[in-house]
Amino acid sequence: MKKSIALLTLAAWASVSRAGPPLATGDVPTATAGILEIYEGQQYQKNADNSLERATSTEFAFGINDRLEANFELPYLSESTTQGWGDTTIGSK
Repeated sequence: MKKSIALLTLAAWASVSRAGPPLATGDVPTATAGILEIYEGQQYQKNADNSLERATSTEFAFGINDRLEANFELPYLSESTTQGWGDTTIGSK
């Protein structure tokens, strides 16, 4: 009897929960065709030895058509006295 009540409760709860399609809720739309979008951001992190680490990232997204964009990401990393360019990423979405 307890198992059937638990099963009915679970079934009722599952039928109420809703979610949108993954690509509609968790993904940014592609860039508009012919438009270049530029994103810039920084992230700071304090290490155990109190040194400060910084990562600056610049991303370029160009809309090729309504459903396709080309991406280029260029990170710049800095830690204490060492700094330099990180691995670039080229892709499409």
